[in-house]
Amino acid sequence: MDQDAAGEATVVVSRRVRPGETRNFERWLHRLQRAVEQAPGHVATTVRPPDSDGSSEWVVLYRFRSAGDLDNWLCSAKRLALVEAGAAYLVDQPVEQRILHPGPDSVTLVSAVRLRHGTAERHRLLHERGVADARQMGGLIRAELIPACVNAQPDTVAVMTFRSRAQLDRWLESAERRAVLDDMAELLDRPRTINIVGGYAGWFAGSGTGGPKRWKQAVAVVAGLIPVSLAVTVVREAVLPAAPTLAVVVINAVVNVVLLTWVVMPVLTRALRSWLAR
Repeated sequence: MDQDAAGEATVVVSRRVRPGETRNFERWLHRLQRAVEQAPGHVATTVRPPDSDGSSEWVVLYRFRSAGDLDNWLCSAKRLALVEAGAAYLVDQPVEQRILHPGPDSVTLVSAVRLRHGTAERHRLLHERGVADARQMGGLIRAELIPACVNAQPDTVAVMTFRSRAQLDRWLESAERRAVLDDMAELLDRPRTINIVGGYAGWFAGSGTGGPKRWKQAVAVVAGLIPVSLAVTVVREAVLPAAPTLAVVVINAVVNVVLLTWVVMPVLTRALRSWLAR
């Protein structure tokens, strides 16, 4: 992730507390909050205690002015020492999710692949090579590789956000990207699915007086995009199993955008209206 990325950055941390350690954990959490509030670039902190259903999971959301400020906090000696001290109160390792809020003109490339068994590590290394090449060319704001999950998400998903469509197109047409894709080809079990997302297509108009926070928009879009992409891929493979790669990309992109714009996102934004407006 570029240190000078435009826009705020957020980290969402989920922690499960050991039985009987809630009081100690709360005292430790107050110390952590005081420390993060003094960190350069800190914007806000939100703490969500466990629900009344008996869950032991605490969720804390930190917002920073930029990805660089967030990274500096996450890697700071003060935070690492506090995290080590708080580990005694937890059931297992905390789960962290970082979200970057790109600028209004940014555009995101979402690429999904089904990998052959045992090729995930080779694919990851090639993805990192591609990210390094894209960053060298300029314009890359964010890059993330979401691994496949057995029985939940069979595809490995790569997300790359660029500051502008022109910078994304330069990457799409580059010899560096073609070389990485050629090396990846033997690792794939089926053709690559590609979607380009920018501006969220007006999906969140009317969800709040000033529009939802960008990290909430991103979460809602991913929640809608992943099941739609999987469903479209299954149907397309059943109907057109031998379609050429270009046709696959066009079909998936068009159908995904149509379904998201006129079917999925209107329902999803209505269901999440109160949460998006907060």
